Amino acid sequence: MESDIEFFYRTVGKVFNYIQTCSSAPEVYKKEDNSLVPKKENLPPALSLATSLMVKLHIPEKAAWDTPVGQALWYLTTVAINEGAEIKILSTEDEARAVYEKQVLKELEVEMQQKVAEAKKQAAEAKRNKRK
Repeated sequence: MESDIEFFYRTVGKVFNYIQTCSSAPEVYKKEDNSLVPKKENLPPALSLATSLMVKLHIPEKAAWDTPVGQALWYLTTVAINEGAEIKILSTEDEARAVYEKQVLKELEVEMQQKVAEAKKQAAEAKRNKRK
């Protein structure tokens, strides 16, 4: 039999996972920032999301406001793709590969910095030896 504290932590974990799942948006490839496109400012994200659900998907107002953020973002991403937007959603495998590739790049960067530091050290030493 589990203690009350174990039950509490297990339940909190389930709630956290539920909230995380409901609020997760599709991961997409990021394009370079295009500063020529005017930015839409002063629109609260929740209002923009609910309005888009009502206008694009004809979801009733109450249902639009009650739709979990992640679900709404998936719906609207799908609509945008169907309307011709060039959005490429990352698969789970793509996400895992991206994490691995970032790690490899970080390791290569550290290795390169070490080699540059060593080359500078050798050049300074050669310069000192040349003076002698």
